[in-house]
Amino acid sequence: MESRHEVTRTPKDFGPRRRSARPLLIVRLLSLSVVAFILSGCQTLTIPRIDPTGQRIFLPDPYRVGLSDVFTHTDRNGQPTRSGIFPEPSYQAPPPPPACLDGSGSCKNPLCKSCCSRLLADKGDRGQLLLTPTNIVAPVGGEVVLLAGICGEDGYLLTKEPLEWMLSPDSVGTFLEVGDDLKGKPLHQWHAKVKVEKRDVDFAKGRTSSKETTITRGSECRDDDLVLKKGQTWISLSSPSEGVSRVTALAPDSEVWDRRRQTANIYWIDARWVFPEPQTVLSGQPATLVTQVSQAEGFVAAQGWEVVYRSLNPEVARFLPNGAEVASVKVDDNARATVQVQNISGAANTAIIAMEVIRPARPTEKMAALTLARGQSIVTWSAPKIMVQAGGPEFGVPGQTMTYGASIANVGDVAAENVALNVDIPFGMEIVSFTPEGPRLLGQQLTWQIGQLPPGQKQDVTLVLRPKGDGDVRLIFTGRGVSGAGPGAIVAEDVRPINIRIERPQVQATMVPADGVGQVEVGQEVLFNVVVANTGRNALNNLRINVVSDPGLQEVRSNENRVEQTIPFLGPGQRRELALRYIVRREGQLAARLTVFSNEVELGRAADAFARGMQPVPKVPAVSVDLVAKGNQGNTIVDRREVAVIVTNRGQTPITGMQLEVSYDPSLDPNQATSGVQDLRNERRLLWNAPSAILPGDRKEFAIDFILARQPNGQLPTTGQASIRASVKTDQQATANNGLALVIGSGGGPVMPGNSQPGGVGQPGGGGPILPNNSPVLPNNSVTPGGGSVMPGLGGQGGGNSNLSLEISRDTDPIYVNQPSVFTITIRNVSNQEERRVVLGVAVPENVLIDGLSPVGQNLNSLYNGTGSANTEPIQFLRPGEAFTWKLRVTARLPMEFTVRAQAITEAQPAPIQKDLTARAIPN
Repeated sequence: MESRHEVTRTPKDFGPRRRSARPLLIVRLLSLSVVAFILSGCQTLTIPRIDPTGQRIFLPDPYRVGLSDVFTHTDRNGQPTRSGIFPEPSYQAPPPPPACLDGSGSCKNPLCKSCCSRLLADKGDRGQLLLTPTNIVAPVGGEVVLLAGICGEDGYLLTKEPLEWMLSPDSVGTFLEVGDDLKGKPLHQWHAKVKVEKRDVDFAKGRTSSKETTITRGSECRDDDLVLKKGQTWISLSSPSEGVSRVTALAPDSEVWDRRRQTANIYWIDARWVFPEPQTVLSGQPATLVTQVSQAEGFVAAQGWEVVYRSLNPEVARFLPNGAEVASVKVDDNARATVQVQNISGAANTAIIAMEVIRPARPTEKMAALTLARGQSIVTWSAPKIMVQAGGPEFGVPGQTMTYGASIANVGDVAAENVALNVDIPFGMEIVSFTPEGPRLLGQQLTWQIGQLPPGQKQDVTLVLRPKGDGDVRLIFTGRGVSGAGPGAIVAEDVRPINIRIERPQVQATMVPADGVGQVEVGQEVLFNVVVANTGRNALNNLRINVVSDPGLQEVRSNENRVEQTIPFLGPGQRRELALRYIVRREGQLAARLTVFSNEVELGRAADAFARGMQPVPKVPAVSVDLVAKGNQGNTIVDRREVAVIVTNRGQTPITGMQLEVSYDPSLDPNQATSGVQDLRNERRLLWNAPSAILPGDRKEFAIDFILARQPNGQLPTTGQASIRASVKTDQQATANNGLALVIGSGGGPVMPGNSQPGGVGQPGGGGPILPNNSPVLPNNSVTPGGGSVMPGLGGQGGGNSNLSLEISRDTDPIYVNQPSVFTITIRNVSNQEERRVVLGVAVPENVLIDGLSPVGQNLNSLYNGTGSANTEPIQFLRPGEAFTWKLRVTARLPMEFTVRAQAITEAQPAPIQKDLTARAIPN
């Protein structure tokens, strides 16, 4: 319930006035009129109507209304009704509110929380007083603000609640101002339930705020403003002298006596302090820390006060004189608390020192000891710091030079004087050279006098040694420098040893003719197998193999009698196999001598290898011809079949002028054939002429794609047999004949050519995309310059060449449509024998174009058999361990998954090895 405020007006304000009887007379006359109206039934009495425009109170005559109309209203259905003498309200009374409380006093209606809160017992009568801060240290002359509030049972602060502030009689200080959220609003203050006033310097009445406000301290900066929450109030106080202010806040309307009051202690301190600044001193010297503590605005020393120093890095710094981690120092009459801290690490380092200012207890003033301030300072000790780095081989061979490098650097923060780098040379090693020039050699110690070395500078040296014998030795580099002079000089030193094992390698080397063949006709080649094995305990680097042969025995590639090869690394127990091919130029016993070196030091020799040159035996030319039905359907033909005709030089001499004639039955028609063919269709013959020579063992392959010829009635034959015959003749009068019978089958679908397998790539039902009908594209091994291209689709069959490894990888990721992509293809000889005339062929499916097939680091040409296939010129010799690499560039025309197929064949193994890689082209 709000209190009423009465305003008293005195005669001085209004002047003397006379009571008038006229208003009383009018009231009495009106009362008589009402009585007459009641007695007459209110039929003729009227009153003026109210002016709805607001220009006047009543409308003039004749705008009047009968008094009976005033007491008439409408019911719920809109029908007029009368209510007797006194008017009734024209609206329905609201229904009674639902019950909010049950018998236990708890809320039983979940929709009336506010109602429950209103009907519960007054929170102010049972609230808890909250006060903050309760303990605070403040400087004399400062102003401290205390905040208080009364907490209700729902956890929220109560508003407009009275609060009393009291300062104990033994306290120092006075109240300055008490918080009032209605300050400056007199009208609100007059009607306020609780008055806010400061009754005296030690008693005040306050009121919790009804809204959130901000207490500003009068500065433009917002950081020092104090936000007052709704339901809080505040009071400020100050003290001009040291002592304790005990302020009690009381909620007088609260019935919880043990929680309705709180007391705050304000300790007024007259003191100022200045902590030491960070400092830097030379290593080996103590650092002096001084904290200044004074009173009376800095004019009086705070004697007897205490400053506690604590080393946060005790492994670096401790306090003198006893090396403690904590030092407590009294403030002297000069207002200084001084301590010395010593660097115990003996090197450049940094320590953090923490400090506390403690005012001692004052029993007479009832003030306990107080920690007034905490701070930190940093002490850095400067010193030169020498660092030596050294490196070089840890294993050596007697007689082999070994190079070592070292650097001496000053990584400290002050210059180092008289810097020197010493190297202790172990016995059994001799000095070959060194840089820079000018070191002093005294006994087994080599010394470079560097002099002054500023911070961050370094000096590099190089030393070349040669061991004389086996054994384990140690090469020691030592750097040294000083800073300062006399007993306080700082010495910086660093040592870097290198442990070295000197051991003569154990190498075994052999060189023998391959397959034990030591007799070779003059003009023919002989192959030597070389094996180098490391039988020692240490790894060997950069081994050099030197082979010197007699004048009649020349290496094939260089036509020289001296051959050198390098083995970069050979670990303990490892062996390396090589193959060297020589041409015998004359008759007789010819020798080759192998020696193994490491850095010009001979490690071992192999026994001499021999080859005997023989007079050539007359060579008889011989040739053979074979017909092979391609694919895996045997010799059956349904509607078409690819047939390969293979001509092989079986003799020991080259053949020239080879002519091939292929005849076929009328039931067959040639659809496509290898380029260079002469088509005599009327005679049912195909002719090829190969003017180039075919070397012994070489073969030349010709492909023909046959289809079944239609019968006179237009139908294809479904049964029967079709014959194909081939004959070969040469300029050397070597001839050969052979034939092939194809069985005409029925039913089934078209037969996939090439290396397609059921369920594989290129075969319906397989897991990958279908390659074009010309895949795989691999020429035979008889491709020679000027020999023309080879028809696609004639890749050889079989298990492949185990002497070769074929690798294919993708360089471009991802692959986009209509943008070039690159694949890397590598052929490697993984055997210990040389491979001759190695050919690579590649194929891609339809809608993928080959843009190029380029060798890496080699001069080889590529022959493009079509938009989706290509092959390379033969590699004449591929030595053991040797590899050739090509870059294949292709472009996919459509978003698709496609397979890149690579095959390789050699002279000795015409059956190809094959490698596939599946890739996916995606839209841009």
